[in-house]
Order: sequence, then structure tokens, then C-alpha cells
Amino acid sequence: MAQRTIIELVDDLDGSKGAETVKFSLQSTSYEIELTPRNLKTLTKALQPYIEAGRKVPRTYARTAKKA
Repeated sequence: MAQRTIIELVDDLDGSKGAETVKFSLQSTSYEIELTPRNLKTLTKALQPYIEAGRKVPRTYARTAKKA
């Protein structure tokens, strides 16, 4: 018997279909939210003044332990 699992992302704000996961952080706390392109545009527009005034911080990668 074959099974197929379908995962459908819906917008966390309004329940619309066709959402994608958006990651962001604020004050050292990381968040994920599912947003449709329309709501992502609204979020980006609201944050735009802060994005323009801020600066990008390089990603830091965890070091892996060397094998002995």
C-alpha cells in the first residue's frame, strides 16, 4: 500500500494557502512564520526603514570538533 503525505503551508496571519516559511530575528530571538507573498510584502514594507538604517551582520557558523 502506497502512502503520500502532502504538507500545505498556510499563512499564519489569515489562513491563506500558498505560504512560505519566513525566518527573522529580533533582539537575539529567532522566529519563523508562514506568510503568503502579499503578507511578506507587508512585513518587508513595515521593516524597510529599520532595514535601511541597520547593517547586515555576518553569519556565524558553529565549529565542529576535530576527530582525534
